[in-house]
Amino acid sequence: MAKVDSRRIRVLKEGASGTGPVVYWMSRDQRVADNWALLFAQELALERKVPLAVVFCLVRGFLEATIRHYGFMLKGLREVEARLCGLGIPFFLVSGEPGCEVPRFLREHEVRSLVTDFDPLRLKREWKGRVADRVGLPIYEIDGRNIVPCWIASAKQEFGAYTLRPKIRRALPDFLTSFPPCVGIRSPGRDPCLRPTGLVLRVHFRWTAPCPRWNGSSLGREPLGKCSTSSSMPGSPCTRSSETTRPKMASPISPPTSTSARSRRSGWPSRCGSRSG
Repeated sequence: MAKVDSRRIRVLKEGASGTGPVVYWMSRDQRVADNWALLFAQELALERKVPLAVVFCLVRGFLEATIRHYGFMLKGLREVEARLCGLGIPFFLVSGEPGCEVPRFLREHEVRSLVTDFDPLRLKREWKGRVADRVGLPIYEIDGRNIVPCWIASAKQEFGAYTLRPKIRRALPDFLTSFPPCVGIRSPGRDPCLRPTGLVLRVHFRWTAPCPRWNGSSLGREPLGKCSTSSSMPGSPCTRSSETTRPKMASPISPPTSTSARSRRSGWPSRCGSRSG
């Protein structure tokens, strides 16, 4: 198996390895294929001959995410779980604040090493900092989102693309490599501590509108069926009476308007201008 380029790997914390599995904390790169962080976690597990597991921490009320954001993400995570199951890699979904839930999961399973995605968001960096403060195991960060790792492309904050482009072009030949396949890992003896359990989650969303189902013939007109979300969620539109008026959905096809009308609404002058005669 081809090894992951060491320049993609950054050690966030040195520590004493545990006796349990290698865990990949999936966050930004929610996929199985073409995932350098998952490949590196697999590489560590094969070298140490220990199981590999993947954990995802579902945060309630992340930034300004709505029910549609969460619905799209959870459908993708269901596909991730199915693909990992085919490879013999258990997938865990925990809910709560990552700085508390991820260390609790790592201690519970006596994890040997933790691998996670690179993410430039300040909030994500704060999560990783809190996790690193509460555990004593090695933590590795892998940049699998960028072709050229961020810390290789430039060691400082760039203020113009004209200074960053030459640096990326010089490094591109070294990092334009194909992804090796993610092979299956069978846990020896089917370790029961790595058997994921189903979770019933009550996620608090910022509801803005119901989640309608559409078909091609009625797109932009009337929603078909009822919202499939759990009625136990506070503020869910499914808990309202059927007489409640739903918000009007804008039609995807708007009637044609004149250039002058569009320019008046936008505040910009008409491109063609007025002509006499």
